[in-house]
Amino acid sequence: MPPLTAILGAVTVDLSPVLDLGAVQLPLRALLLAVGIGLALAWFARRARIAAPGVPTGDIAFIALAAVPGAVVGGRLVHGLAYAGAYALEPAALLDLGRGSLSLAGAVVGGALTAGYLCRQLGHRPGAWADAAVVPLLLAIGLGKVAMLLGGAGQGLPWDGRGGIAFAGDGPWASTDPGTAAYPTQHPTQLLEGTWALLGIPVLLLLERSLARRGTARAIPAGTLALGGVAWWFAGRVAVAVWWRDEPLLGPWGMEGLVALVLLLISVAFIVNRTRAGSASDQGPYPSTPVPS
Repeated sequence: MPPLTAILGAVTVDLSPVLDLGAVQLPLRALLLAVGIGLALAWFARRARIAAPGVPTGDIAFIALAAVPGAVVGGRLVHGLAYAGAYALEPAALLDLGRGSLSLAGAVVGGALTAGYLCRQLGHRPGAWADAAVVPLLLAIGLGKVAMLLGGAGQGLPWDGRGGIAFAGDGPWASTDPGTAAYPTQHPTQLLEGTWALLGIPVLLLLERSLARRGTARAIPAGTLALGGVAWWFAGRVAVAVWWRDEPLLGPWGMEGLVALVLLLISVAFIVNRTRAGSASDQGPYPSTPVPS
């Protein structure tokens, strides 16, 4: 059977990336991103209430908001590390959020740290809340990556092979040299990473239900499911990073790819350690409540 890319051939995206509502022009990328974040937050709230019955709505909102400053700081620090040469000439530019961007890997780690800290301060178990948050997180990442396609952002290296994507029309497109015909095309890295993240959702839900039915979840420390979810995402990110436009530092990976690789290895090490050292608990990561979905 031929690979999917051979069936698809090159794909040309020929649509307006802006939804014209008359007085308002709304970028399709921003619209899908907002929808993804909204769905993820609503799903997180539902799963948090199952993981912690009776939790006040205010606690859920505060913990979700607490992830924002950590995401900004963590994302900015890793971005600065990835482009250290540029920021070395003007270190103060790292504080200007209008210049450059954020590292998604750094944002996820930083947001998890600040949200986890507030979660503990409010008297909740960060591990159980992390397990509740990981599936909505994959949804937000997946839809966010797909949203990038609608704006022509996040394209990988130029490629004249099958399965590449080019952008036609006036745009405006966010990608550098998006192409005006089927060739030259770019690796659809944002679409590949987003699809991988979305595929992780049913995998985690099935694993979660399987553990709950067997009662195995009580012997696995809270937070292990979250580690498995981010490890899944990092694995896909590491694979896709070989087609990014970053300057290679080690093998095919640039700094962002290396960061994802290191975080993947750390996540796997924690999973192995926690599953080997896990012990039964009266509460366990999932109290006697219905399985979140």
